Amino acid sequence: PASVGFSSIAEGGKRPTVDMDGAEDFQEFLNIFFRDVFPAKAHLPIHIAAESYGGHYGPTYVHHILESRRYDAPTAFWGNITSMVLIDAVLDFGGPTLGSYELFCKDERGVGILTEEQCEKILAALPAYEKLARQCEQSLDPIVCAAGLAYAEENINVYYSRLVERGERNPYHINRPCLSPPFCPNPYMGNFTEYLNRKEVKKALQFPDSFTYHDLNLDINSAYTESGAAWIPTTPLVAGILDAYQTPKFVDDGKSIGDIRIMALNGNLDAGINTHGNIAQYERIIWSRMGEYRVADWRELKEDEVRGTGSWKGTQDGRLVFMAVDDAGHMVPGDAPEASYHILQQWLHNGWR
Repeated sequence: PASVGFSSIAEGGKRPTVDMDGAEDFQEFLNIFFRDVFPAKAHLPIHIAAESYGGHYGPTYVHHILESRRYDAPTAFWGNITSMVLIDAVLDFGGPTLGSYELFCKDERGVGILTEEQCEKILAALPAYEKLARQCEQSLDPIVCAAGLAYAEENINVYYSRLVERGERNPYHINRPCLSPPFCPNPYMGNFTEYLNRKEVKKALQFPDSFTYHDLNLDINSAYTESGAAWIPTTPLVAGILDAYQTPKFVDDGKSIGDIRIMALNGNLDAGINTHGNIAQYERIIWSRMGEYRVADWRELKEDEVRGTGSWKGTQDGRLVFMAVDDAGHMVPGDAPEASYHILQQWLHNGWR
């Protein structure tokens, strides 16, 4: 959304407060990019990747484009959007919360981080939270969803959060400490904010020297939180994207509004957006091939093929695929670069079927 990263709000413009506020801007960006700047590339397949809270941005923006096509809006982008890759993406904060018990109390990778007593308390709190999470899914009411997350923070997430606050654990990788709470940046990866604020970088990007790049916009973060937009699940939007291939335009001309595959890429050592929770989340998405996806067999990732290990499952047509990658946390491409590269290369060539 505007005012994040190198983007800015036009004079007199309104600060974004909900996911949809950036959707039309994104659509217009694609129109300008492929219509006015690179028209020779307009026919090429487009793969949209979104990470972390991108589980809200990606589905919201792509679904908006599909709805614009459906109603033949004059601003509709008709480029060749082929797939969306969601990397440790939060579709619904309820999913990862429900996966915490499996990760910290059953999975050998996480067992021992929390005490047995804490695991028992989490287990006891799960039924009440599950009830609240389902009410959130059904109502899509930000107040209901926020109430569920408040309960989770007090009764489920609190135990690992204390370890993060003490610097003992990292919300993005269960085997790493947090050297600088609460955001826990990795000091060994360098300071990209400092780099992007160098005079020569801003000059190359044609930004004035007076412009300051910020890696976080806490005002936008607060606005999204206060509006409740952050707590509303995007799973219905993901379902609409998966079924776009069989969704006609409002004035039916025999063509669908799109044909987009989705791959979820999740690091098995991510604490916040954990694999167990996201697996359950994707299996609960209600779409035309839900049954086929849910019962699909898990298959091992072959190390000699992808330079990494883990497991994956998907529909036979490859429309929805879930990748669970070992030795990686929240930042899968950074933690497992070779595996991520080879997985993506197969995806770009219509693999994983």
